[in-house]
Amino acid sequence: MSRTGHGWRLARAVVAALALWTMGALQGCKTHDDAVAAAEQMAETAATMQRYFATLDTLIVKNEEAQRAQSYLLRVDFDAAALGQMEDTRAEIGKRARLAAEVARISAAFAEITSSQADHEAATAAGALKSELTTLKLGASSDAAAKALLAAVTSLVNAVRAHDEVKAAKLLEPVMAALCDFYDSEKPLYVSVADGYYAAAASNAKELIRRDQVATNERYRSSLEPFGLQPDVHAPELLKAVHEDLKQQVEQRLLQHKRDDADAADALGEALHRMRERVDAVAKGRALRVRMPPLTLAGVKAWVAEVQMETGVSL
Repeated sequence: MSRTGHGWRLARAVVAALALWTMGALQGCKTHDDAVAAAEQMAETAATMQRYFATLDTLIVKNEEAQRAQSYLLRVDFDAAALGQMEDTRAEIGKRARLAAEVARISAAFAEITSSQADHEAATAAGALKSELTTLKLGASSDAAAKALLAAVTSLVNAVRAHDEVKAAKLLEPVMAALCDFYDSEKPLYVSVADGYYAAAASNAKELIRRDQVATNERYRSSLEPFGLQPDVHAPELLKAVHEDLKQQVEQRLLQHKRDDADAADALGEALHRMRERVDAVAKGRALRVRMPPLTLAGVKAWVAEVQMETGVSL
């Protein structure tokens, strides 16, 4: 998962800004209940995003373990460069997890944002974000998005410092749009992180099957159970007889994992887009018609739970 440091900094800047911009927009809402409900939904969405990134972190650790196991199986030295890349990727995924957790915390504390001290802190944070955005050096594909973000942040800084909450609210939509666009642009990288572990594990599993290092007694158990017997198969021909079935099982589950990885990333992206629409609607004075978090978050949560069950790692 290769990315320049500047690209990762843009992601950090956009996600960190989300909390400020969400709060700035919600302060200008006509209906306090709608504003609080939107903040609560954003908090739930951000909390789920944090768990998503934390799960990717788990899969990176598991991928490292699988890569080491592969070096044992093939009797080759472990690739130090590959390890370094995985550690770098893990560090960047960790940043996203922490930022998402912070967005969730700030959104949940929405009621406190009306204090003058909170306004001062928001203005300070926006000014720091503006400074960071001006230092980014991006490729041609990201240049337009960076300029749009910088323009929005500059206007937002001025609006927050002037306590012009209505104007700040109007700036939320282009910022949320940039966040969604950036997540969408990185989404294939997130999927590749998850797929990387399962691909390495599948390769190891097939090699262990080939070497008769995978238990096969269960394949014969149903034939002996009616008679109170337990299988204890050692004959090479009986062990090899089930190899193709085992390999097919590995391939089928690998494909399912890849589908699940892609579906989880899509579900989170869809939730972000839905929140963009809802927060923007409330900021413009329209009623918040949906009072529950985006439904697609359930798919992300199910994926997180499945990975936890398979890996035995709790978040």
